[in-house]
Amino acid sequence: MILKEIQLRNIRSYIELPPFEFPEETSLFYGGVGSGKSSLLYAIEFALFGLGELKGPDLLRNDATEGLVSLTFEEDDKRYSIYRKLRRRRTTVSQAEGAISEDGVSYPYDSVTEMKLRVLDVLKLNEKPQPGTSSIIYRYGIFTPQEEIKRIMEASPEGRLETLRRAFRLEKYATIRDNAQMLSNYLEKVEIKVLEKETEGLDEKKSGRDSLTKQIEMNNNELLRLGNELGEIDATLSMLHDREKQLEEDLREIQSSQAQIPLIKEQCEHDEQLVVRLKDELAETEEERSKLISELKQLQSLSRPTDETQEQLEAKLKEVQEEQKALAAQMGANNKSLDNYEMLIDEKVCPTCERPIDDSSVYEEKRNKMREEVNNLSDREKEMEGKGGSLESLLQDLRQYDTTTQHLPQMQAEIDGKTKSIDEKAREIKRIVSRLKQSQKRLSQLEGVVKSNEKLLEGFDQTKQQAEEKEDLRHSKDKDIALLKQKNADLEENKGQLESEIKKAEASLVRIEAYREVIKYLEQYFIPTIERIERIILQKIHEDFNDAFQRYFSMIIGFTEIEAYIDEDFSVVIIQGGYETPYNRLSGGERTSLALAYRLALNQLIRKLSKLERGLLILDEPTEGLSYAQVLNLREVFDELDCNQIVLVSHEPQFLGFSDRVFRVDKVNHATIISPL
Repeated sequence: MILKEIQLRNIRSYIELPPFEFPEETSLFYGGVGSGKSSLLYAIEFALFGLGELKGPDLLRNDATEGLVSLTFEEDDKRYSIYRKLRRRRTTVSQAEGAISEDGVSYPYDSVTEMKLRVLDVLKLNEKPQPGTSSIIYRYGIFTPQEEIKRIMEASPEGRLETLRRAFRLEKYATIRDNAQMLSNYLEKVEIKVLEKETEGLDEKKSGRDSLTKQIEMNNNELLRLGNELGEIDATLSMLHDREKQLEEDLREIQSSQAQIPLIKEQCEHDEQLVVRLKDELAETEEERSKLISELKQLQSLSRPTDETQEQLEAKLKEVQEEQKALAAQMGANNKSLDNYEMLIDEKVCPTCERPIDDSSVYEEKRNKMREEVNNLSDREKEMEGKGGSLESLLQDLRQYDTTTQHLPQMQAEIDGKTKSIDEKAREIKRIVSRLKQSQKRLSQLEGVVKSNEKLLEGFDQTKQQAEEKEDLRHSKDKDIALLKQKNADLEENKGQLESEIKKAEASLVRIEAYREVIKYLEQYFIPTIERIERIILQKIHEDFNDAFQRYFSMIIGFTEIEAYIDEDFSVVIIQGGYETPYNRLSGGERTSLALAYRLALNQLIRKLSKLERGLLILDEPTEGLSYAQVLNLREVFDELDCNQIVLVSHEPQFLGFSDRVFRVDKVNHATIISPL
């Protein structure tokens, strides 16, 4: 991780810090005590992980209701910006809202835990978020406050080991060991005790189960005997029911015969009447057919009056009538002309123009000629009248002949129909006569069957009584069987309950044995193995930690008769003049050198174990009590650390000489400002 920019508002002594850019080199934030240098570091930690060891009231400026931190950093060539806000509500201060911007895309977070998880994931800090803390890896691998190192060094061996276990992320082995021991104790004191309780009375339950099994077997034998008897009863009942069924069928047949006799008698009477009626109809039809045959023969003997058709005669008659009309018209015209001639001759005056004529002899000759034409026309009219009468008479005779002969096919069809009807009636009479004979025969048979009714009734009553007696016996056996089955069902239920309890007890015995094997495995193998693994890992960590501590202490302290090393409890053992010396008897510079070496060794080991890339290292007041020469020795230490970005916070002017960038931190009117030097 490389810090890029930070912006603050109302965070401790910072009223308004505009966007401040961090250089990617060794930077010194220099200022007096209480100027606000460490507040900048706590603001960075709050931006990354939210409220942790430092609480809200310690971060938010006293006279402010809201505060914010905006931090921008780079990780794996990606740029991230984190925004967190604090808000005061009465007497409490809590985080109000937050967001993470990834390459310019902002993602708001309602949950503080989810936001912290995302930051841990981005920074590749492989740890679970703990409530009330920031990040163990960050606290011991990137930024460890000076007070935290002093607290670790001055703590009891047990307290120090517990803190370092968390820092080295070894608490999981203690957790595994404790959980395994808890499981072993739980199995021994709880589970096995419960299971042993379940196995109590197992022998008595097995004895009771065997007794129930014998009783059930005896009942089953009795059920088998009753079943055999019931089978014999059922066989007899089946035979009686079959016989009863056959007798019922015979009786139903007799009853059916009795019901059929009046019907058959009625059918016979009906058929006899029907035969008489059909014979009468047959005689009547034969008589009608004879009449039709006689009429047909008479019509067939008639001769046609002419060879011409009606159409031809009608055409000739039409010609005669037209000629008569023409003759009548001509006769009328000639008679008119004759009258005119008579007037001319008698009155000597023209009938048209009424002028007198001189010579009438001319008209007399014309009159005579006209009289001759009139006589000829009259003769012709008489001739046509006679011819027309003959044609009309002949046409009438032809029409009558045609009309008469047209009925011949109809009469023949009627004769054929009568013939067919005669044949059908004859067949019907024959069929009905045959049916009548069969009915009379069936009637005789039924009357014979009805006579045997009394014997059948007597046999049916006897069979029915025997069947009822067997049914009563069967019901009694069924009742005995049902009682035995119920007893067996109750016994089976009791036996099943005992079987279930026995199986449960036997399963409990198996589980007890399995649990004891688990306890044996946990206490003799698993827990010792976990403790050995932890010791081996802790031993390796101790060796690496001691090497780094001695190297850094030697580099910082310079030439001195003091020797120091880390014992197995990770306590600092100080040797001076060949004797062990207490930590509090050392000078301030010596104690600071030991604490700084301890801190740098812890930082480097945590970074190595957490596989953090060389990036950011934050040191807060690392030089308290160091001499000028010892401060200068730190340049060699920083070069060996090989960090891309180092942030130093100090009030010592010795750092001014070898820091790449220096920023002055001052407090003016109770507000912190940062300015480059």
